[in-house]
Amino acid sequence: MGENKDQHYFVDKEKFIKNFSKLFKKKNKSNLNNSLYENLLMLHEAYLLTCGHDINKKKIMIINCHIIDQTKFFIKRIMGNVDFEIIHTIRNPLSAISSPVNNWLKYNSGKFFFAREIYFHLDLVINGIKKLAKFNKKIFLIQLEILHKNNLSVMDDFCKTYNLRDEECLKKSTFHNLKWWGDIVSGKDLNGINKDFNISFDQKNFFRRDIKFLEFILKDYIVFYKYKFTTKNSSIFFNFLPMKCELLIWKNTLKHKNIKHILSIPFFYIKRLIFINKFSQKNLNMPRTFGME
Repeated sequence: MGENKDQHYFVDKEKFIKNFSKLFKKKNKSNLNNSLYENLLMLHEAYLLTCGHDINKKKIMIINCHIIDQTKFFIKRIMGNVDFEIIHTIRNPLSAISSPVNNWLKYNSGKFFFAREIYFHLDLVINGIKKLAKFNKKIFLIQLEILHKNNLSVMDDFCKTYNLRDEECLKKSTFHNLKWWGDIVSGKDLNGINKDFNISFDQKNFFRRDIKFLEFILKDYIVFYKYKFTTKNSSIFFNFLPMKCELLIWKNTLKHKNIKHILSIPFFYIKRLIFINKFSQKNLNMPRTFGME
C-alpha cells in the first residue's frame, strides 16, 4: 500500500478491545438480541471507533462475501431477519473467463487452479445473477467497464441510491487514504481508475465454437448490458465438447499429479454440461447497473 508500495495500516489492539467491550456491555444492557449479525456490527463499530470515526455518521455496512456460496452461508448464518441489498460486480463475459485462466495459471505455476475452479468461474458468469436472485433481495450491479470509463457517473448514482455524501475518496483506489495497488494474482500494479480501459480477452483460451456457444446462451445478457458480439448467427444450446479453457485447466491438473484433482475432472465436466447451457438463462432478470445510461 501507499505511493511507494511500502506502507501498511493497523489499529491499536488494546483500544479496539476496549471499544468492543464497551459496545458489547452497552448493547447487552439495552436487552438487544445478541445475534451473530449484531456481534459483526459491533466489531465494525469498534474498528471505526479505534480509527477515530464517528459511528453515528455511518449509514451502511458493506460486507464483501467474495463468492456466491459464501454469500449464501453468510445470509443464512449471520444475517437472519436483517434487511440488506446485494451489489454484484460483472464484466464482459469472455474477459471474465479468460482473465482468471491466464492469471491463475501463471500464479505459483497454476497449483491453485483446477477443474473445480474453472467450473466456478464459468458458473459465476453464466448463472451468478440467477443464483443471487434466489435470495429475494434487491440487486444492483457494477460493471467493471463503466466503473473505469465513467467512474463519476457510477459513484454519483451509488451515493444517490444510498443517500450518501459524495466524497472524493469514493473516486480513488485507497484504504485509509493509502493507495491500494491490486492483488498479487493478477501480477499487475493497478493504479486506481483507468480511463483508457478497453474490453479484451485472450483468444487462445477459447475455440471458436466456445465463443459462439457462450455468446448465444448469454445473448440477452450481452444486449442488455451493452457488450458487443464477436460472432454471428449462432444457435448452440449445448456445448458437449470440452471447451478450450477446460482443456488448459485439465492439462494443468495432470501436470501437478494430484489424484484428487484429476478425479474431479469428469465430475465438474458433467456438472458444466448440465448447468451451463441456454436453458440456464431462462427467465433471467437483469438488475440495473450503477451509472448505466
